[in-house]
Parts: sequence; C-alpha cells; structure tokens
Amino acid sequence: MRSTVRPGVCVLVASLLLAVLGACDATHSQGRTGRAAPAVREPAPAVTSAPAKADGDHVGPRKLAHLARCVEVARLALEKSKLSADHSAHQFDEAPVRAEAELDLARTKLENFLDDTLPNRIGKAELELQAVEDESTEAREDLDRLEQARNEQPSADATGDNAIERARRRADRAQRRFELQREEFRAFVETWLPVEQWELELVVREKEQAVQQVRRAREIAAIDQRIAVLNAEAAVTRLEAKIRDAREPQSKGQ
Repeated sequence: MRSTVRPGVCVLVASLLLAVLGACDATHSQGRTGRAAPAVREPAPAVTSAPAKADGDHVGPRKLAHLARCVEVARLALEKSKLSADHSAHQFDEAPVRAEAELDLARTKLENFLDDTLPNRIGKAELELQAVEDESTEAREDLDRLEQARNEQPSADATGDNAIERARRRADRAQRRFELQREEFRAFVETWLPVEQWELELVVREKEQAVQQVRRAREIAAIDQRIAVLNAEAAVTRLEAKIRDAREPQSKGQ
C-alpha cells in the first residue's frame, strides 16, 4: 500500500527541524565558549544624590579646640620672641659701651706711654749710664794719680804698688760695667721700648676691631630678633584665620 505525504506536512516538519538545529547550534556554541550570550539590560534609572560637603563646611568641636590650643601656643611663642628681642637689645646696648670704654682705656695707655713713660724711662736710663761712666772715669783718674805719684817717688815701698794694683782692678771693673750699661741702654732704647710701644698699639687696634664687631653683631641680632617676631606674628594670624574659616559655615548654617 503506497503512503501519500501532503506538502503542508512536509513544510511543518522542515520548520521544526530548523528550529531544533538552531537550538542545538546555540547550545554547542555556549559549550565551547563557556559563556552565555550577553543579555540586553535595560538602563538603570538615574540616581540623584546630594553633592558631598567640603571638608571645611563642617568642623567638629575637637578640631576647633585643637586650633584654639595652637593659637594659644603661637601667642605664647610670640610673647617669648618679643621678650627675647628686648633682652637681646638690652645686652647689646651694654656691649658697645663696654667695648668703647676699653678702647678709650687702651688709647689712654698708649698716649701716656708716648708722652710720659717713654721719655722718662729713656732719661732715667741715660742718667744711670752717665753715672756708670762717671764711676769709670773717676776710677781711671785715681789710677792715674797713683801711678803718677809712684813715678815721682820710685823708692816707695810695696804698699804703693798694692794700692796701684787695687786701683787698676777697680778701674777695669768700672770700665766693664760702663760698657755693659751702654749696651743695655742701646738695647733698651732701640728694642725693648719700641716693642712695648708696638704692644700697646696692637691692643688699641684690637679694641677698635672689637668695637666694630660688637656693632655688627648688634645689627645682626636685631634683624634676627625682628624676623623671629614677624614669623611668630604670622603664625598667630594664620591660625586665627583658620579658626574664622572653620566657624563661618556653622554661623551660616544657623
């Protein structure tokens, strides 16, 4: 018996096969990639939120208390800087006076040396040298008299000879003393007195330099103290401004 297949039935079967094959291909493709095809999502509704507040819009009491303590410390530092500046100025007011007094004293010593000490000591040394020279001259004259008396009386005994010998030794010692005194006088005038004068002049120059150094140190210290005061004032102003900026949002909110 021959079966007959209608065309409409064939078309329906073919459509079902194609659908099954498409489903199998999709499943096979998912198995190879390990991922499902991306699903189309609907856009999420926009969420509107209030803007975040700035850090300075709200300051807690702890932060305000900390800033207040910082301001107090800064004010104390400012007061300390001012006291230190006053103390330093007082010290440097006394230092130049002392340095100038020491300079005046050194100059006075040099002037006294040149005007009084130097000529007096030279005059005294000259007198001492003259006295030693006179002793040598007198000793030589005594020796000459004894020798002349001996020549006038050749028959004199040994006592006259002894007197002449003693006079000769005394004259030799006086002459040697005079020579030593003369060398000492030359060294005294040409060496020791100039050295002493140079030392006094050196002291004067050192005192002059000390006065200049004290003046420069005073100016530098005044500048340093002024800078310290200005820095302390700036620190106080900066912290006070922070407190005002922190309190403004709260006052506006009220």
